[in-house]
Amino acid sequence: MSVCSAFLVPHTPEIISKIGKEKEKLCQTTIKGMETVVQSALSQEPDQIVIISPHTPRLPDKIGVISQRLTGNFSGFGHPEVKVTLPSEEFFSDEIVKLGSRYFEALPRTHLDHGALVPLWFFQKGGWSGNTTILSLPARYSEDMLVTAGNKLGQMLEKDPQNIIVIASGELSHTLAERSPLPQHKDAKEFDETIRKIIISGHLNDIEKINEGLIENAAEDCYETLFLLAAILNKTTNSPHIISYEAPFGVGLCVAAVHQSAA
Repeated sequence: MSVCSAFLVPHTPEIISKIGKEKEKLCQTTIKGMETVVQSALSQEPDQIVIISPHTPRLPDKIGVISQRLTGNFSGFGHPEVKVTLPSEEFFSDEIVKLGSRYFEALPRTHLDHGALVPLWFFQKGGWSGNTTILSLPARYSEDMLVTAGNKLGQMLEKDPQNIIVIASGELSHTLAERSPLPQHKDAKEFDETIRKIIISGHLNDIEKINEGLIENAAEDCYETLFLLAAILNKTTNSPHIISYEAPFGVGLCVAAVHQSAA
């Protein structure tokens, strides 16, 4: 079946009620968007979810693959009681690693980061309890390497009989406003608009055409995960659309259906 759907989702812990508390009220659009993603994804009865996280610990020059049972909590945000526990299929992860030692390597046991935890918390809340694999990005890489690795993974998924959902975890500009976590920059809005236009166009590979200065000035953490997702899909996407977008904390929170297989 290969990749039946692919999504872009944010990972700010404030969209989880016990953590965000009062801030949660400011991002109801994003929360509803996340719930829409979960409902849409699970309606396709997936066998496997793959999450690309920009914050999972990075290997020096390879894509990391977490192959052990996934467990984590939000103790780093003052809430150790908010937890995620999901199985991981070792055979599936091993098959990814076998695609090439130049590109992939099993990650040693690690605690889940918020880039993976936040999306998985929504999926777990929505009823997901199936096999889940997390990919980390290399610390150093060429874009050619990411394209080759993504294409190899996409070809593997194309042959896999399972229904697979791929999630790119990432947030858009962190420099949108005075309240942003980083100094405001005039390029931030243009970056966010550019990302949304590329997703909607169905030509996700066009992400590689974005000006490097624009990416740097946006101080984003979605470019790499979307770049790898584009390489995995490696085609014109079907039914792409923006589910929600807002920036209540001066950070662009975008929830998008990047690809959905035709019924």
